[in-house]
Order: sequence, then structure tokens, then C-alpha cells
Amino acid sequence: MIFNYAEESVFTKQLDLVDAGNTAIRGLTPDQFENYLIIKTVEGKTSFLKFGPVIPDAPLLVEGFSVSYKKVNYNERAIAKEVQLFLNNKFPVLEATEIPEIEALGAFPNLQEAFMNL
Repeated sequence: MIFNYAEESVFTKQLDLVDAGNTAIRGLTPDQFENYLIIKTVEGKTSFLKFGPVIPDAPLLVEGFSVSYKKVNYNERAIAKEVQLFLNNKFPVLEATEIPEIEALGAFPNLQEAFMNL
């Protein structure tokens, strides 16, 4: 009998961010849902806005939808950690794309409309 051991996890894709302190990322999940991370740095303060999963172009709330926001002093390690957590969290990202901030903000669901459609 042969048994496998010493399992290794291997990353198969990379995301190259031009300016990690000012970016927006769309992550596509295996279920074809989208998650978003927006990072914005102004005067030494970095803000992180995460939301999802969302269904593209549909005014519906997906089970598990959440929004989080936090602001910290600018720190490259903190930014790298947030991006890494976003790409490899409980909703695994199959494809990640850097997009314009305005496009990411436009994907934020209208919560009032979505809640009325429950």
C-alpha cells in the first residue's frame, strides 16, 4: 500500500497590484459570485472596504453577504495581510482582477432594494 504525505499547498495564480494602498479588487468565486476589496490611502490613513458575495447585475442579497470597513495607519504589512486574506478566505477566489474604484463601488448592492426583494 502506498500512502501520500507531506502535503503542500501551491498557489497557481498571482495578482500584481500597481499601488496596493489605492486599489480595488474583484474576486470571482467557484459559485460565480463576486467579492470586492477596496483599499484607499489618504494622508497616511488606509481604509479597507470589503463586501460580498454579490450576484453580478442582480438586486438580490446572497446568503452570507457581509460588509466590513476599517481604517488603520498606513502600513504595507497590514495592506498585504488584508489582500492575502481577501484572496484566500472562506470564499475562495478563483480569479482576481484589479478594477477601477468606481466600478467596485458601483457593484455595491442597493441594500434597500435587495432587502425588499427577499
